[in-house]
Amino acid sequence: MSTLKTYETYANIVRMENSPEAIAQRLADLRNRAGLSMDKLAKALGYRAASSYQRYEEADTYRAGFASLNLVRRLETALVGRGTPPISRNEVWELAGPEFAPLPAHDGGIGVQPAALSPGPVAAGRKDLPVYAAAMGGDGHVVITFDPIEYVERPAMLEHISDGYGVFIVGESMVPAFRPGDTALVNPRLPPMRDADVVLFHLPPVNDAECMIKQLNNWNGRDWTLQQFNPALEFTASRAEWPVCHRVVGKLSRR
Repeated sequence: MSTLKTYETYANIVRMENSPEAIAQRLADLRNRAGLSMDKLAKALGYRAASSYQRYEEADTYRAGFASLNLVRRLETALVGRGTPPISRNEVWELAGPEFAPLPAHDGGIGVQPAALSPGPVAAGRKDLPVYAAAMGGDGHVVITFDPIEYVERPAMLEHISDGYGVFIVGESMVPAFRPGDTALVNPRLPPMRDADVVLFHLPPVNDAECMIKQLNNWNGRDWTLQQFNPALEFTASRAEWPVCHRVVGKLSRR
C-alpha cells in the first residue's frame, strides 16, 4: 500500500470513529478478502463456532466501535498475509482505532504518526465502555467472560483508552474498596503501581479468563505482594503464574 493510500485510509477511520457500522463492514470485507467463512475465522480466533464471532459483523449487535486489542491481536494472526492483495498488519490494526494504526515511513518501515493526523480522544460520556461479567471461581478468584453485558458512559479517565473496560464485581474480598455490584474501571495500558488496585490474569484476557482483583502493595522479579480487605490478608502470588497485570483506575458504585 502506498504512503498516500495509507494516509487516506487513516483519515477515513478518524472520520468514522467508534462507528459500529464501519467496523462491522471492515471486518466482513477483510474476512471475505481472506477467503474465510465465519466458521473458519471464528475457529482461527479461538472460538468454538461462528456464532461467537458473528456479532462483530452485525452493527445492531456489536455497538462498541473500535475493536478491543485482544480481538485485533487474534485477527492479526488469522488474517495478515491472506487474500489478494495480501492483508497487511496496518489494515488489521486500524480496527483498534487511529492511535494503533502505524503509518509507513519513507523507507518502508513503520514511522511516527504525523501531528496533523494524530487521533482525537474517545469521547467521554458516550455509552461505549464495555462492562464484563464476573463469576466466583475457586480459591477466591473470579472468572471474567469477555462478552459485554452492557455498555456504560465512558468516564474521563478512560477517554483516550479504546481498550479500557469495566468489570462487574462479585464477592466481598475487597469490601469496602469494592462491593458486590460495583464496576471496576480498568486501564490495561498502565504499568503496575504500588498501593493501586489491579486485575491479574493467568493468561491474556480472552473469552473466559480467571483473574484476581486485589490491591498491589509491592512486587519483585518473582512475586506480586497483594492485599485484600475482607478478611484482611496480605499474600504473594507468583508473577510467572499471574503475568498479566491491568490497573484499576476507578469505579462506578452499584446502582
